[in-house]
Formats: sequence, structure tokens, C-alpha cells
Amino acid sequence: MIVNPGKDKEATLYLSDFADEVRYIKLQTNDACMLEKIQKVLIDGDNVFISSLHSNSSRLLLFNSNGLFIKEIGLQGRGPGEFNTVLDFDLDRSNKIVYILDTPGNIYVYDYSGKYLKTIKSGSKPSKLLVSNNALYLFTAWPDYILNKGYAVQVRPLSDENTGGFLLSRKS
Repeated sequence: MIVNPGKDKEATLYLSDFADEVRYIKLQTNDACMLEKIQKVLIDGDNVFISSLHSNSSRLLLFNSNGLFIKEIGLQGRGPGEFNTVLDFDLDRSNKIVYILDTPGNIYVYDYSGKYLKTIKSGSKPSKLLVSNNALYLFTAWPDYILNKGYAVQVRPLSDENTGGFLLSRKS
């Protein structure tokens, strides 16, 4: 079903238009994996990744598809491999890699087992990231966003993160 907000006044949408099934996963709860404010959920096979704020802490938790807590990916802090906050995250499903974007614009790279691999400096302060087609897409609102509705999408090839990538758009 195609919905055009400019022309369509009312539309009926069915869950079957978007999903083949609905599955509820009862998550394990204990002190190590409490969730307060869920920000994002991504699923890859048997892995369920959930970013959450809990008691002023920003975390990325890994559960299995039965809801059992596996581990926390990375840690909030100031040491090597530690992030400021989980602003956004995405998965490279084919390589089993997790990319975590923090507020200063750094991207922390972990494998699915939680092993820290490296940090990528974005050179900007993106608010969202996406992994697709062997590249990182970093979405940034410019400082003068309100005045000129400027935005940017920076593309950084994963094969060589040392390149600055390229800018797709500066203005809408």
C-alpha cells in the first residue's frame, strides 16, 4: 500500500502489510540487563541487540531470540574502546560487526562477541548511522539547520575508513 500524506486523508494500514508474523520475546531481567528506556532494537538471526538508557547509563545489550541475556556490548566510560553514550548503532550482518555511534561523533566497532576492534573518527557530529553496501552512512544536521534546513549524508567506505568519504547533500 502506498500512502501519500499530501493527498491521502485517511488510510487503513494492516500489520500484514508490513510483517509476516508477530513474535513476542520475553526478555530475561536481572541487575545486569535491566532496561529502562529502549532506544533501538535490531535483530540478526538468533541475536537481539537493544540500546537502552538505564539509571543515567547508555548501554547496548545482546539477548538471544529466546530472550536470554548474553552480554553487554562495550562499556560507557572514557577509557580505550569505551563510548560516551550509545547515540545510535547498526549491524554489519555479513561480517558480524556492531557499529556504535557516540555523541562526540566517534564510531566504536565491536564484533558480535563484544570484542572491541577499533574506533573510527567521523570528523563531524552525526546523529544517526547506517551500515549498507560495505559503507558507513553518517547523517548529520548542520549547525544552521533551522535557518537553511541543511543536512548532510557522509559516506565512508568500510574497506578504507581512513578516507574522508564523500558528502551526498548539503541542502534540501
